[in-house]
Amino acid sequence: MNKNKITPDTYKKILDSASEHTPKEPKKESNNPDRVNLILYGLLICVVIFGGFIYFKESTSIPPIYHYTNGDSEFEVRKISDTQSQIQFYYGNNPEPFVMDLRYGPIDLEDIKVPDTAIKQMIQNDETLYITFNPQEELKGEAVLAGVEIGKFIGNKYFFNIPVKSAVTTPYDNNTVMTCEDADDLNTVIWIKKGKETKIETQGNCIILQGPTETDMVKAADRLALHLIGIMQ
Repeated sequence: MNKNKITPDTYKKILDSASEHTPKEPKKESNNPDRVNLILYGLLICVVIFGGFIYFKESTSIPPIYHYTNGDSEFEVRKISDTQSQIQFYYGNNPEPFVMDLRYGPIDLEDIKVPDTAIKQMIQNDETLYITFNPQEELKGEAVLAGVEIGKFIGNKYFFNIPVKSAVTTPYDNNTVMTCEDADDLNTVIWIKKGKETKIETQGNCIILQGPTETDMVKAADRLALHLIGIMQ
C-alpha cells in the first residue's frame, strides 16, 4: 500500500467512488490530484465495490470457517485471509442473501463496543452523511479504507441509500469543513481520528471512530458496519 500522505482531495475522490448513491450535485475535480495515489486507490476501490456486496446465488467450494451468532440470528463467516472476511446475511425484505466483504470479521471485533444502540436510527433519515478527518493528522492510505468500509454500504441502494460526502475538520483548500458541532438530525458526521484506544462513541448526531493506529481505525469502522446491518449488537 502506498505510504504517501493522503490529501483531502484524494480522500474525497475515494469516498465519492465508493458510494453507489447518485450524488445530487456534479462532482468537482480536485485542483492538484496525486496521480499515483489516485491510481493505487482506484484499484483498491474496485476490489471493495465489486467484491463487497453481491448476491450469494450459488454455493462455493470454500467451507465456512465459523458461524457467528448475535443471540438472535446465525451468520456464516469465511475468513479468506488475515485482512479479508466474508459474511453471508439477509437484509430487509430481500429474499436473496448478501455477502459482505470486510477486512475483519465479528470475532476479530468483539472487544470494540457500540455504546449507543440508536446509531442506526440516527442515520436512517439523513439527507447526507459526512465522513470527516483532520488533515493535520497526516493519515496514510489505510485510514481511507476506514471511510470506504462505511461509505460503501451507507450509500448503497440496498441498504441506507444515503449520499456520502467527505469533509475535513479544519479548513483545507476548498474542501467542506464538518465537525461534530455541525452535525444535526439530517446530517450525521462520522469523524475518523487518532486516539489512545480503539473505540466508537457518539456526541449528539456525530459518530467518532478512533484508534491508535490506522489499522485500529479500520477495525472500528468494520465494527460499526456490522452493528448497522444487525450482525453485531
